[in-house]
Amino acid sequence: MNTRLDDGRVPRLVRRQRRLPSSVARTLASLCALLGLLALSGASAQAAVTSAVLFSSFPSVETSFAPMAAQTVDVNGEVGEPAISNAVAGGGSAQQSGSAQPAIKPLIAGWTIQETPGLSSGFLEGVSCTSSTECTAVGSSVAERWNGTEWSPQTPSPGALDAVSCTSSTACTAVGSEAAFSGGTFAENWNGTTWSVQTTPNPSGATHSVLDAVSCTSSTECTAVGSYEEGAGKAFTLAERWNGTEWVIETTPSPSKGQATKLTDVSCTAPTSCMASGFYYLLTPTGEVEIDPMAQQWNGTEWTLQVVPKPIEKRGASLGAISCTSSTTCTATGHYETGALDRTLAERWNGTEWTIQSTPNPSGTNSLNSVSCSSATACTATGVTYLSKEIFTLAEAWNGTEWVIQTMPNPSKAQESIPIATSCTSSTVCVAVGESREIRASGPGTPLIERHE
Repeated sequence: MNTRLDDGRVPRLVRRQRRLPSSVARTLASLCALLGLLALSGASAQAAVTSAVLFSSFPSVETSFAPMAAQTVDVNGEVGEPAISNAVAGGGSAQQSGSAQPAIKPLIAGWTIQETPGLSSGFLEGVSCTSSTECTAVGSSVAERWNGTEWSPQTPSPGALDAVSCTSSTACTAVGSEAAFSGGTFAENWNGTTWSVQTTPNPSGATHSVLDAVSCTSSTECTAVGSYEEGAGKAFTLAERWNGTEWVIETTPSPSKGQATKLTDVSCTAPTSCMASGFYYLLTPTGEVEIDPMAQQWNGTEWTLQVVPKPIEKRGASLGAISCTSSTTCTATGHYETGALDRTLAERWNGTEWTIQSTPNPSGTNSLNSVSCSSATACTATGVTYLSKEIFTLAEAWNGTEWVIQTMPNPSKAQESIPIATSCTSSTVCVAVGESREIRASGPGTPLIERHE
């Protein structure tokens, strides 16, 4: 699933404060917020945490500007010897002399960059494919349609779209907020011909609400998740359900110690079976900020919190994306802190409990912002590597036994290349969308679409 740096949204590294794509702003902008947070205490800290949660769906991973040799990090956070391969992360062209990275083992042909006609600037935050010849991608007031040969622009109603879910070529639902960093929830529907706005409710007393992700099992059954802020300066989880006629708010729990909570992605395999992932911030007794991963399950009647392990206790971790192929098989991805650099994180649901999987890491600080599974033994996750003050694409694939890094190209001259959302229709066919830019953090970027087959 989906799992977003500029005037729109950041990344599912920084959802920038200017609003990076939800996934990556989910990673870059948050960092700035968190660093500032460390100097705060009491009400000021709580307000800062709330702001970071609402405007970045993913905690930042940009924790260091210094490159380092790739290292193996086990699930307990123990650092091993540097990897010996010198392959460039994600297929990027820049690497420091002597910086080593894990061997890249593509499973199939590979990723290629596709043209985005009609879109000269901006970014794409969500994508959903129903077949190898049918995909829809959305961003802030933009949409693109893939017909198996080329992408063509569509004209959705104005709104900051964060995610989309399609059940057929004539049935898609996109969600987000009325405007970046302001307003309430927003949703619109594609009927095969036009996009039309749907009325969405907002929690009573909310000063700002956003829907970051959506998953539909039919044209009349969709679940969307996100968060909302109250005037008191606290953020809460939010879930809404489409029943074919209207959107209705569902009650979602929040961790008792969470100062601010956010659901960043959701995956449904049936109207009575959904799993949502996210994170929550809490302030420790010493005034430090801790980020913990979160998962909630919908059984057709209620949402319940699940126990989610962290690779390293007392270190931050977040699950920004999730994809399920059945009620007993889900994969969630994100990142976790090691104290020096952030590492990729993947966790697996077997119907009873969540367990941490081993994932490779290129040199630099890394995050998996989105994931899409076509079967229990085939998942693809995309994200970013932050190295030498540049941001490179990162892709990893699960083959039922292990996660391996795939070669994923970066646009020529780009200093930032950020996949934000991914959709796979088979183990060999995936589409990832996001944003790239030639000069870091300078104005609107260029939409990014890559295809793997």
